[in-house]
Amino acid sequence: MTEQQIPKLVASFVEHQSCFSDLSVEDGQWVIQKTSDAIALCVKAIRDRGKESPEVPESSLIHVDRTTPLVYPDWVTKALHPELENIGPAEFDVEQLECWLHSDQKKGVAKGEIICKYLETNDMLAGCLGLRDLQAIQKRGLAFVRKHFQGQAVFGWRSVVLDRSGNLRVPCLCGDGGGVVVDWRWLVDGWLSDNPALRFASKSSVLGV
Repeated sequence: MTEQQIPKLVASFVEHQSCFSDLSVEDGQWVIQKTSDAIALCVKAIRDRGKESPEVPESSLIHVDRTTPLVYPDWVTKALHPELENIGPAEFDVEQLECWLHSDQKKGVAKGEIICKYLETNDMLAGCLGLRDLQAIQKRGLAFVRKHFQGQAVFGWRSVVLDRSGNLRVPCLCGDGGGVVVDWRWLVDGWLSDNPALRFASKSSVLGV
């Protein structure tokens, strides 16, 4: 700043002195007593005015409350594995989840009944996410779900239920227009490669340790 500009700057401050009225009495007294420090703050703010604040990365952590009762849709008559619903971590990183496919899905189509039976037979259901986990992810919104699952409908096989008509159904998380919904799919349907099961990456993650 040139010597010629400084008097003009001071005059501008005097002209617009009413703007200082937003300061508290304590702040005003500090400026009077610490004028050099106040000017230094002013200079820094002016220098930094064109700089953008660093972007804070969005957290990929999901928080799950496993202490409250799990509420199913009113058409549910029975949960196949209620003993599994409350196990799992209170917090997990969605980026560490595994999108698992049955071998038949990789080659073409797998019936939901086949997938469910495989997970049960191979003691894999406890490692799958369930309805409570999908609901926690759902709360993060459509942009979050699209970012991490690229348009796939992801399934929580831990929470297979029986409906009033005697059909087995499994919850899935998917985008629906401008939002995210938890839908339920009949196990008699076919599953393609874009319909993976969501699973925790390790046994310790399942147990929440």
